[in-house]
Amino acid sequence: MYLKLICADRYLYQGQRYEDVVAMSRAVIAKAPDRIIWGSDWPHLPDGQRDTGELLNLLADWAPDEADRHRILAGSPERLFFSG
Repeated sequence: MYLKLICADRYLYQGQRYEDVVAMSRAVIAKAPDRIIWGSDWPHLPDGQRDTGELLNLLADWAPDEADRHRILAGSPERLFFSG
């Protein structure tokens, strides 16, 4: 099973605190960084004006360890979509 880590901008748009999103994301990443993939959730809603690069930069806050980011952005998607 894999988890797609997305939608931080949607939570923030609905009034959630950024710190809550960070805490949840960090907890999930700490539990199973090799079973997580990241998605931009494009097209961005509700206004479609989100910067995908800015959203990707949030991952550095959620996963400060470079090895974990590599697992999330490359290792897990490769296993999920291209192996087997």
